[in-house]
Amino acid sequence: MHAGSESDLQAGVGNEQSALEEIRSQVAAVQSRLKETQAGLARDLETVETLAVSFDEISEGLDSDAARRAHLRVNYLIRKLVERSGQEEILETYLAEVQEALQRGILFRGEEGSYAPWKGFGFSPGQIQEIGTQSPGSAIGCAGAESRILYLEEDLTSEFPWLLQDVVPAQSAVCIPFVFQDEVPLVFYGDAERSFSVELLELSTHIATLVLKNDYLQELVRRGAGVDSETVEAVPHLEEGLGQTMSPDEDHGAQAEPEPSVESVAISPEEEEKHHSDARRLARLLVSEIQLYNAQDVEAGYASADLYGQLKQQIDRSREMYEKRAHPLVPLQYDYFHEEIVQVLAGGEDELLGSSYPGPVLREQRSAD
Repeated sequence: MHAGSESDLQAGVGNEQSALEEIRSQVAAVQSRLKETQAGLARDLETVETLAVSFDEISEGLDSDAARRAHLRVNYLIRKLVERSGQEEILETYLAEVQEALQRGILFRGEEGSYAPWKGFGFSPGQIQEIGTQSPGSAIGCAGAESRILYLEEDLTSEFPWLLQDVVPAQSAVCIPFVFQDEVPLVFYGDAERSFSVELLELSTHIATLVLKNDYLQELVRRGAGVDSETVEAVPHLEEGLGQTMSPDEDHGAQAEPEPSVESVAISPEEEEKHHSDARRLARLLVSEIQLYNAQDVEAGYASADLYGQLKQQIDRSREMYEKRAHPLVPLQYDYFHEEIVQVLAGGEDELLGSSYPGPVLREQRSAD
């Protein structure tokens, strides 16, 4: 063998060894990142277990119906969140669920110590844009910088100037940070003219944070060892698009599709039974929340034998949500929402709903185009 050929061969082997070492280094870096993330998730799970204990203690102070509704709310939120993939879908689902307890809310995203509004509910797009970026010294900024919840019942307009424009001012407001180890990339603001459970909102936010971290970990695994792990973000990075509002009947995270016809959908008896069971559970949850968050109006409705007249907005809004989230075949066959309105809200006495109540509704079949 010629000396030149030997030299070329050795150089080629050396290059392959260097490339192999580089691949090994990349694999080791990703494995290290995975271990760190898994350790962080384990710590977060311990936090949620602690919160679960606190939640049980909170539930002990509630009557059995209120405690059951609270547990249903949390279980429903978990199920909806884990069905989503991607940061924006997860956060949109979070907003869609927490608005059940609040009058308005905005999710702010961090920008070098300040926080800009991303999406919200209960505000018009123009109002969200007018609110603008919140400085580090604002209530939103303090919640993020100090990683702590701020709950206010006094001097709301001094902390949140946008409330000055309200015809009916909020009675309480809360700022809840999304904590990712040493970073707070998101802060949720919510307010209401009635009382609400800060503890349940805190638990819901922790659950959403865990789902976001799990989504990040799965994305890291999907991308594989050949990708620089620094390119995969551990915290939400949201596109701008400020001033967006979410209506309560949006099915967040899902693409709009034509409603299927009965003939175009073939499901087994077991699947059909599950769809009906899920719809019944959803209807019970929605009606229970009407009862939980509108106690005074419910009492007034009992007194006047006109529950629908007192709660028309809440009932109509919840029905829209029910019809949107239930499997499309269920509302064609049975009205579980009406059943729960009668049994849960009216205590089985449908005459208490009043003469304006529309009664059971079976949605008409719409053929797909």
